[in-house]
Amino acid sequence: SLCRQGHHWSHFALANMLLQEDDRGTASTTEAFGLYLKAAELGVAPAYLNLANMYERGMGTEKDDAKALEWYSRAAKLGDPEAQMRLAYRLAHGEGVGKDDARAFKMFEEAAVSGKPTAVYNVGCAYFLGKGVPRDYAKAAEYFHRAAEEGFFPAQMNLGNMFQMGQGVPRSLDEALFWYSKAAQQNDDALPALESLKERMRLSSGAADLSSGVDFAELGLGGDVAAGGADGRF
Repeated sequence: SLCRQGHHWSHFALANMLLQEDDRGTASTTEAFGLYLKAAELGVAPAYLNLANMYERGMGTEKDDAKALEWYSRAAKLGDPEAQMRLAYRLAHGEGVGKDDARAFKMFEEAAVSGKPTAVYNVGCAYFLGKGVPRDYAKAAEYFHRAAEEGFFPAQMNLGNMFQMGQGVPRSLDEALFWYSKAAQQNDDALPALESLKERMRLSSGAADLSSGVDFAELGLGGDVAAGGADGRF
């Protein structure tokens, strides 16, 4: 077979096939892990992330956070945005590595180059909170806008809040209404903010002081890194 002949990519391809056929953690998963490990050792870059995922989840092997971190780091150095996100999350939360907001920001920023909405959003969070980078509301709004345009709900909410408060952007209730409406189309959690703003605009014709309006949607410091993708947030 190709594997026996030492063709590097065949290990990776066969491992993918095994996982597609069997996701129950049985012998096929163990075999897939071995194939990913072989592929990674032979320099097949896409195997790095898969191997890290399996170490992190204890899938086909014993759970090993140190090994997961090692392979995430290798993949991140090669520019894999998923790996950069996972590594950034660990740095931001001090999971398996020393907490380092500055390095976390750089990782999120590198991942954002790919256009990945969660990465772009996290860069916005860093600027908003001043985590690992000087606080800059205008920059935060810029990154939230980019993620919001891609339909990322938390970014749409935060952008709506910023337009309502005039923080980092010119105050505009119409823009706030637009982004709350966009958010509400995909998540009912946006409805209280949307209805509150509509009522205030109706009562005041847009002239009242809304400084005591809807609180900012939670900016990070939560979330999780899903097994299938780096969706962690500051």
